[in-house]
Amino acid sequence: MFNKNNSLPPLDYLLAFDAAADLGSFSKASKTLNISESAISRKVKLLEHHFKKSFFWRRERSIELTAQGEQFHRDIAPVLEELRTI
Repeated sequence: MFNKNNSLPPLDYLLAFDAAADLGSFSKASKTLNISESAISRKVKLLEHHFKKSFFWRRERSIELTAQGEQFHRDIAPVLEELRTI
């Protein structure tokens, strides 16, 4: 996987990343999760720091998953979906 020290990031970081990756927007993710856009951005940045990876290309008014972000989303999305069904 990504993190060699085996520590898990907080779940809210993963949920923020997943929503932003699914929706292609921090703004849309913030509305979906009912938290501020800056909170989404901060949680994603902390997740990237946790794994020492860049998951999004940030542009002036948009975001786009990097190759590492796409892979991480493929890995984590089914796990989060499974948690949602419990």
